[in-house]
Amino acid sequence: MDWLLTQLDWRLLCADIALVAAYPFYRTRLPGNGVTALLAVLGIVPLLAQYFWLHWALSALAAFFILAIEGHLEQREKNHGTGCALLVILVFALGASIGLHLLINLTGRLAHSQLQGGVATGWSALVLSLYGLCALVACAYTFAAWQSADSEQSLCRYDMNVLLPIATAILPHFVPNFGLGLALGAAICALPWLASWPLERRFGPPLAQSRQDFSHLFAVTWGISLLVWGLRQLS
Repeated sequence: MDWLLTQLDWRLLCADIALVAAYPFYRTRLPGNGVTALLAVLGIVPLLAQYFWLHWALSALAAFFILAIEGHLEQREKNHGTGCALLVILVFALGASIGLHLLINLTGRLAHSQLQGGVATGWSALVLSLYGLCALVACAYTFAAWQSADSEQSLCRYDMNVLLPIATAILPHFVPNFGLGLALGAAICALPWLASWPLERRFGPPLAQSRQDFSHLFAVTWGISLLVWGLRQLS
């Protein structure tokens, strides 16, 4: 019992209790979106606590009481269906809370771990993972564009690569070797750029315009990145 009392963040516990106690008032006076936002707080509260799983269990218990209140209100108002919708929202909020908690932990571990050996010495595992994610996105959207049934669909999927030049212009600033980071980003951006030529022959001129837009965005973002790097060297 003493362990439980020392692990509890009483401010967050009070937030859960206040939400459950005031829920009937919220439900009758706020629109659906407002109620949804209030229920989403149940998923956010555990992320603010030092001991996530303890407060997640308390949020789940609070969700159970909210569903019980909703069931009572439905019987009194003879209005069915709201409880099922709220159940879906609550399950999603609590599930998203677990996903974000795991993602935050994974990101923290990757950010504090560095690779050793060869040219990768000193690189953060998180930054290298982001480079890998960019490469995966480039391959996925390029392949999806090639598998499209018509030019409009192919163009839509190809244009999803628009964030690649921006991401690969920012990431080199977080690696010990800026030039190597740029080279790796250029290799990633080269995939959709080169793939646009066979896509143009297959689906027509609109892909040529997308390639030009991709090239212009690449030139602008990388120009800014090089300028920032140069200013940092001079300072």
